[in-house]
Amino acid sequence: SSLFKFSLMVTFLFGSLSGSKKTTMSNPTLDERYRSLLSSHLTWNEQTWGRLQELGVTEATELELDFFYIAPSESEARALEQVLAEETDYRILVSAGDSGSWSVSGSTMPTAVSQEILDQWVKWMITAGLHQDCDFDGWGAQVP
Repeated sequence: SSLFKFSLMVTFLFGSLSGSKKTTMSNPTLDERYRSLLSSHLTWNEQTWGRLQELGVTEATELELDFFYIAPSESEARALEQVLAEETDYRILVSAGDSGSWSVSGSTMPTAVSQEILDQWVKWMITAGLHQDCDFDGWGAQVP
C-alpha cells in the first residue's frame, strides 16, 4: 500500500494582501502602528503556538516560516526587500498587488522555534517593516 505524506498549512493572515491598510481619515504615528501590530500578532502567536503544539510541533521541531507584508508602493517594498536580504538568509519575493499596493513575502530557513522565539521574531519583523513604511501582515508554517 502507498503511504501519503500530508502536511497542514497553518496560516494566519492579518488583513488582506490585496489592499493597503492606510487610510486618509487617520495617520497613526509609527509608535501607534507598532503597538497595534504587535498587540495583534502576539495574541495570534500565543494561539498559533498552542495549535501547532496540538498538531505535534515541539520546540525541537524545525519549521520554515512563511511571512507576509503589505507595502504602499514598489519603492517601500524594494527597500524592505533590501533590508531583509542584508539582515537575513530568507527567500524573498516582491510583487504588485491590486489598487497600487505591493506585497513582500518569503520564507525563513527551517529552524526550531518556541512561543518566545516567535514573539521575538515577530517584534523584529514588525520593526523591520515599519522602518520601510510596510506593515507586517502575518506568518504561516507548514507542519511536517
